[in-house]
Amino acid sequence: MTALGAQRFLTLPANELPSEKCTQPPSAPGSLSLSPQQSSITVRWSAPADLGGRRDLYYQVEISDPDNLGSFTGTVFLSGSTTSRTISGLRPHTQYCVRVTSHNGVSDQDPDGEHLRTEGECTTTSEARPGVVNGVQGTYPYVVWNPPEEPNGVITGYRLVFSRSGTSTTSTVTTTNDQTFYIIQSSDIPWTSGKFRVTVAAGNSVGFGPQSSTSPLIIDGDSCPTTNCLAQSVGLVRYPATLASTSGPVTVTTQCADNAHVRTGFSLSVRCSSTGSWTGTTPQCECDTGYRAVTVSGRQTCQSLNTCPARNVGLVDYPTTQAPASGSVAVTTQCADNAHVRTGFSLSVRCSSSSSWTGTTPQCECDTGYRAVTVSGRQICQTEETTCPPTTGVTCAVRTVGLVRYPTTLAPASGSVTVATQCADNAHIRTGFSLNVRCSSSGSWTGTTPQCECDTGYRAVTVSGRQTCQSLNTCPARNVGLVDYPTTQAPASGSVAVTTQCADNAHARTGFSLSVRCSSSSSWTGTTPQCECDTGYRAVTVSGRQICQTEETTCPPTTGVT
Repeated sequence: MTALGAQRFLTLPANELPSEKCTQPPSAPGSLSLSPQQSSITVRWSAPADLGGRRDLYYQVEISDPDNLGSFTGTVFLSGSTTSRTISGLRPHTQYCVRVTSHNGVSDQDPDGEHLRTEGECTTTSEARPGVVNGVQGTYPYVVWNPPEEPNGVITGYRLVFSRSGTSTTSTVTTTNDQTFYIIQSSDIPWTSGKFRVTVAAGNSVGFGPQSSTSPLIIDGDSCPTTNCLAQSVGLVRYPATLASTSGPVTVTTQCADNAHVRTGFSLSVRCSSTGSWTGTTPQCECDTGYRAVTVSGRQTCQSLNTCPARNVGLVDYPTTQAPASGSVAVTTQCADNAHVRTGFSLSVRCSSSSSWTGTTPQCECDTGYRAVTVSGRQICQTEETTCPPTTGVTCAVRTVGLVRYPTTLAPASGSVTVATQCADNAHIRTGFSLNVRCSSSGSWTGTTPQCECDTGYRAVTVSGRQTCQSLNTCPARNVGLVDYPTTQAPASGSVAVTTQCADNAHARTGFSLSVRCSSSSSWTGTTPQCECDTGYRAVTVSGRQICQTEETTCPPTTGVT
């Protein structure tokens, strides 16, 4: 008797030939490899080692949904003589996973087909040139703009072209970071007087994209030429834009990114020289306990080790959620303004301990009178009235009732329209209540008032007169004088050290430390830090918060540009 080992032979359908009896599914394809390009991936594999005794081999190629890497879509079936496939129409600089499955005429009889499939291989498509920059504007001596809606990769810098009004004279400046503002130096413009316009183009590893349309705002080059130390990010360290002094270097305190602290043996202090360059030992910061350094849009930040990230899938918004140590936690997503959950779907998903979203992807659709459009890469619901604003002006006003958010809604000419309200982040609809209300032609809200409650692990708190859901183990962000405390996850027991930050253009007062502790009772402990403004700045209160403002008042401040 021949030992068959782990092989499983299946009984064939009645229409199979006798010579095809006692055959089995093939083994999985071998040596899967991916070759990414800007908008396509070429997949290659080798034939399975075991064809199962049959000749009717074919393959199934699947690629993941880039908005949900755990979900495979785009299935293609190929004959057994084909061992490669180019998948096109993909997004640049986006991660995709691919898997290939072997099949033959008896594969559907195998109760466990997972062994016929390759392990999913993942790759990232190449970068493409960035899209158009928009929103360019400025008030001398700085220019600000919006990043491109389609970065198509990691933005490494911007190209600014200054053009003098009424002439063909231009000057070009190229930055080497992803910051969306630039402080104009006197050396950037070859003319000493007059007015000029500016255009901006974004660049990545592939090159620069198209130049923006000319800024509609004319910038006056006749006033306030100056030299500055530019804002920059080095690792987890943030340097503020600083006005240089002609009388010598100026001491400046850099800042660590949120949820990071200065590395032992290093100082946050550097100097801005009279030539507009940074001097001194480069500070080094490291992430707090429970966080790891990640790079987002070319800039390092500290991300919780157990976090399911915020994301948008169609009209559905997923909130940033703290993942549990084990298992998963239920989270209620939200539909975009003027949208409601599609019949048969639920807004509930789960955030697992692996920091991934699980469960059926929710689906939302726009309310009556609205249609889905894509703006800045995100779907929203826009009123179907597009040519002119409504002449009646009757709307049901946006409002907040407890944890419930009502969107601004155009009232119908008569009767009423159904509108879905939304729960605050980390909250869900209370059992027995509905999120639906109605906006009547009189501009008033009608129907039973919805009621939301905080998800497990969160409690309702009032911030700036509005209810939100806050983690049960969180030390809240706050401002004490010129000191900024970051929102911090409290430990299950004991306390964790946290480094606060001084406001821009401020430093820790001599004899004080920026370090405090966040305790398991969700309260801040330790000596309260004290900061004071750098030389050339004074403390002022704006909108109830202290900031450091330059003592030069005749020209626009050159720092604090965000």
